[in-house]
Amino acid sequence: MKGTLIGNAVVLSLLMGGGEIVSAHKAIQSLDMEGMDLEANLMEIRAKRIQLLDKQLKGQTVVVEQKNQEMAVLKDQLTALQSEDTKQIEAIKAQLDAVSNSYQMEIEHLQSLKKKRREVLTNFMKTMQDRHSAIFGSIH
Repeated sequence: MKGTLIGNAVVLSLLMGGGEIVSAHKAIQSLDMEGMDLEANLMEIRAKRIQLLDKQLKGQTVVVEQKNQEMAVLKDQLTALQSEDTKQIEAIKAQLDAVSNSYQMEIEHLQSLKKKRREVLTNFMKTMQDRHSAIFGSIH
């Protein structure tokens, strides 16, 4: 029981990145840690975290693409309204500014996710490299 609680705490801490809680309960249930040593468990958790970050990246990419399309539509509307209703032009410009600001925030979030994924992958690869070095070092 104590080992399970500690294991769950480790899983939760590794799966919760950047203040975003990823369905931790489902993530814990989906990991099959029976008969695995601690190091193998940690490797499995890291691999799961990379998968979750990939899923977040895909979702964030879709959001950024939608914002980009929304800005394109508003720009087209502005172009079509040149020298017509000033109030409507100002309203569309205000919408475009709001979408543009939102787009910038989404881009920053996407960059943050990419950076986080890169860090997790780098740590994962370093751990694997250290593990292999330790194995080869013990052989010699």
